[in-house]
Amino acid sequence: MRGPSIDSDHFLVKAVVKQKFSVIYKKKLKPSLIWNMINLQNPSKCKEYISLLHTKLTNLVPKQEIKDEWEQIKTAIVDTTRDIIQTQGTPPRNELWDEECKKTIQEKNKARKKWLQMKTRISWNKYFNKRNQVNKVCTQKKKKWLSN
Repeated sequence: MRGPSIDSDHFLVKAVVKQKFSVIYKKKLKPSLIWNMINLQNPSKCKEYISLLHTKLTNLVPKQEIKDEWEQIKTAIVDTTRDIIQTQGTPPRNELWDEECKKTIQEKNKARKKWLQMKTRISWNKYFNKRNQVNKVCTQKKKKWLSN
């Protein structure tokens, strides 16, 4: 496949494999909860969390089965944490991706297409320079994002 740009001098190989499964099993994953740790660092919230959790755990009814008892403990902890500490919003994806990155990658892809059409040293150098420019822009954005 000559179309996809993978920043390599090799071309991708495409294979089509057809497989029929007897049973299609799709397990839906629940999104994991991310707790707001800033609220837990607040001393008043921390004390409130500890006291509420203590009262919920002391009011539990003992069960015969360990699994049932564990479910009670788990729900008490999760409910208390959800009430007091609360969940943190999901972080926005692609913070590093902006118009500058998009523009430089488009220029690199154009230079690659020109190089594929006309394989000369000049077109290769243009593509190589554009590729280096994209890598510099992306690494600078990543370093700036990690330092904040």
